[in-house]
Amino acid sequence: VITIGDTAAGLRYYEDIEEGTVDITATAAMSGRTFYLGTAGKDVTLPDASAASGVWYQFVVSANVTTTNMLVQGPAADATDDEIYGTVTVAGVVTLCSARDTLTFVADTNEAIPGDWVELRSDGTNWYLSGQVATASAFTCTDVD
Repeated sequence: VITIGDTAAGLRYYEDIEEGTVDITATAAMSGRTFYLGTAGKDVTLPDASAASGVWYQFVVSANVTTTNMLVQGPAADATDDEIYGTVTVAGVVTLCSARDTLTFVADTNEAIPGDWVELRSDGTNWYLSGQVATASAFTCTDVD
């Protein structure tokens, strides 16, 4: 809970957050959640977009990614989940992702760093992507199947 102003009269903003080091399979019920991704290589699997109309998530790098890549990926290991479309500004350059299924925050010295983020929103057909990443080689979007 984040309180703006004093606790008696202030506005309240509730952010549902997900921390930790265990890989997670996101559900539609987790819509609106911010996932903080740290150094442990935590991976998040998205639900199929067809079962997630109106669902959105934000993914924020919360510690330098130095040892293991962190993935945000579609639910299937086949071409049926190539549902990610959109752009991420990476080191000031727009990176296009079209019919992709895996987003990678890349691990290495000075690669993905705290504050890098992406957001995904589903319309029931696809996931739409936006975000910002500071370092040129710190983010990829790929079709792994």
